[in-house]
Amino acid sequence: MMPIIRRIIYSPAINYVLRNILKPFRFCLPASCRIPVSGTIKIKLKGDQFILMTTNQTNYLTKKVFWGGIEDYEYPTVSVFLELIQDMNCFMDIGANIGYYSLMAARLNPRITVHAFEPLPSAFLFLQKNIELNQLNNITAYRLALSDRAGEAEFFATKMAKAMYLEHHISGTSNLARAKDSFSEAIKVNTQTLDSFVKDYSIRAVDLLKLDTEGTENLILNGGRELIAEKKPIIISEILPGKIENELDEFYRENNYLYYAAKPEGLIAVDSLSGYSNAKEDFFFIHRSQKSRLNPFIKD
Repeated sequence: MMPIIRRIIYSPAINYVLRNILKPFRFCLPASCRIPVSGTIKIKLKGDQFILMTTNQTNYLTKKVFWGGIEDYEYPTVSVFLELIQDMNCFMDIGANIGYYSLMAARLNPRITVHAFEPLPSAFLFLQKNIELNQLNNITAYRLALSDRAGEAEFFATKMAKAMYLEHHISGTSNLARAKDSFSEAIKVNTQTLDSFVKDYSIRAVDLLKLDTEGTENLILNGGRELIAEKKPIIISEILPGKIENELDEFYRENNYLYYAAKPEGLIAVDSLSGYSNAKEDFFFIHRSQKSRLNPFIKD
């Protein structure tokens, strides 16, 4: 019975009606009544700016922003990102999933060029749909995994156990490093280094990188050593505890980068990633010579 009920609740038309009936009561609703989203939602940004996102119930991000707005998902990071992105020319969204950060960047800064990387076929399909839905011609999407070498690799796409009937799972928790389990699908993906990518596409300037690849960020950085040494982009990255902190510490120190944890009160200077937190955290990394660009957001 429950699988049938889920199919009904998450059919886009029924889901649209249910969630919009419940939304006015969101502040008094139990968490279980804040149902995941299936279909298209409108997300308010700054002023009268907004983006549209097509999604399904396997995506946690769109559930959070539907019920709580952009303030309810990674807002310490998003609030700084929304300010920084307006003065940038080139943004690389590595691990773009269905396009949240890419869409925000392209909407708020029509002059920017966005390169969005997503190797998972289902997430890439929704990424393309969302770019088209928002009529944004300054985003280019690539079904590609950036790594420390070019070639082919096995990518583990995580599936939601309660939605196995769906063709497309877009949770954003899949990567090259995840061990295969009963709810993962192994997919062959093409890999390329960041350095070779910027050369192949004649990209001259990169102002901002966002890395969200669930524990393979060190491989991407090692494949982009030339770019990072030359262009010194600001880097936003989610760090999972107990994974690759030592490797990241070594890389950022070698490249003379400073670390800042994204907190509700602002960006907090951090000396080391190793042992900093037992929970996943977002960090901003900036070359020492560029520190002034983050000064408005740094909490002393």
